[in-house]
Amino acid sequence: RDYLIRQMVGFQPKRGAVIIAGDFETGDAFRFHVRDRDAARDDLNLMVQRVHAERLLKSSEAAMTTRGRGSSGGGGGVGCDIGTPVAVLQVSCMARGRTLFGERNEDLEGVSELVAEAGGKSAVGGFFANGEIGPVGIAGFGGSRGRTYIHGFTCVAAVFCTFRDGEEEEEEVVKDEMTGWL
Repeated sequence: RDYLIRQMVGFQPKRGAVIIAGDFETGDAFRFHVRDRDAARDDLNLMVQRVHAERLLKSSEAAMTTRGRGSSGGGGGVGCDIGTPVAVLQVSCMARGRTLFGERNEDLEGVSELVAEAGGKSAVGGFFANGEIGPVGIAGFGGSRGRTYIHGFTCVAAVFCTFRDGEEEEEEVVKDEMTGWL
């Protein structure tokens, strides 16, 4: 299950209340989380694996749909409508990075796996923020219901894809698309 992480900003002992940054409604689930290097690393790896699995599923569905229309229906975006990942923009909370992991670029290296199928023809970049905007869970595959939130203590990644018609030469299309990112 995916959670929207909010910062605890105070207490009201007389009321028995905890003050949380963000809006809540009666009946919303509440759960304490602890900042943990291994859990953060595992969660990022799990999210990347989920994206790969969802892309594989969507690619298979698209191939089955387009097979009867004379399209190649192959993976990696050729003949189907999931595209080929060519760039990732990653935004991490300032409380992550070296502060949490003890080394640089942990999140950046993790999200770079999202464009691994581009065969090294990809761009990955990112920055730190104090509040990351994105869905809860994986967007684009029905998990977010089209809503975005301001997160805390998280890593948000946006994957940019190329989409090709027919059997165009993959290398040339990716190269042309990449010049806009570099």
